[in-house]
Amino acid sequence: MLTAPAPDFTERLMWPSLPDHIRQAILRDGEAEMPDEGLGPYVLTRAMFEEARNWLLLDGPIRLNAPVHILQGKQDEPVPWRHALTLAERIEGPDVRLDLIHDGDHRLSTPADLERLIAAVAQLRGDGSE
Repeated sequence: MLTAPAPDFTERLMWPSLPDHIRQAILRDGEAEMPDEGLGPYVLTRAMFEEARNWLLLDGPIRLNAPVHILQGKQDEPVPWRHALTLAERIEGPDVRLDLIHDGDHRLSTPADLERLIAAVAQLRGDGSE
């Protein structure tokens, strides 16, 4: 079960969306502080981006021998729904399911979203609940 999965997010989502002056500071100084109203400022480092490049998944097939069920909100700004679609297309396995939730955001925390999550986990467990 994956909710709003973001493999390769540093390379495909984060780095391209950073303001140029932040990218330049990371390359020049090895780090840059990012403001965040909700969490407070945090530091992004060049080492983080370089290390993440060693773990990229979306450039080739992802072979899995287990069912995969992805829940993704179409209103998710941090992880656009097309990113989940790319992941689902790369997974080679016996059962890959992607549910796009039309009004779902990144948190998928409304009562309906939580019910959907519980039902999806129950189905993967094989307990017959849906």
